[in-house]
Amino acid sequence: AAMEGRISKAEESVWTSFPADGDGLYLHERQVKAMLKENAKVLGLIKANPGLGQILQHACHVRPVHVLLGKKEPDGCEEKPIHVMTAQGPRTALKRFDYVNPPIELSFRALVARDGKGALFTAEVLAKILANAQHSGLGANRSQGFGTFEVTALEQLTQ
Repeated sequence: AAMEGRISKAEESVWTSFPADGDGLYLHERQVKAMLKENAKVLGLIKANPGLGQILQHACHVRPVHVLLGKKEPDGCEEKPIHVMTAQGPRTALKRFDYVNPPIELSFRALVARDGKGALFTAEVLAKILANAQHSGLGANRSQGFGTFEVTALEQLTQ
């Protein structure tokens, strides 16, 4: 059993929270990359542009590696029952997840070499991906409507 003020291993295993450091809550770069790749696939961009999937997976680098949410603590948490099939048959459990309320502002850079297959990842392609992604969301519990966002600026930087 959990002691007062402490979280048991069982509770922790069904709790989705945000990582945090001295600067506050953040998303990992891999979460942003996964969002980009998933939405490119959904839009058919990867099939239409052979090599784009590999670029998104291996040659696209999101910076900073900790995409800050601008908050020190989650705004709250929700618990929902989930139904799972186990080796012992169907089970019901509680799923717990933290959330932050909008508006929050995220800022990140997607770095890609402009030569070779990297030329497939243009500002136009990124704009299409983000236009779709803002409705499907970023992070956990997207099927419940969490993680949606609005793209407010997209700027192409050159070196």
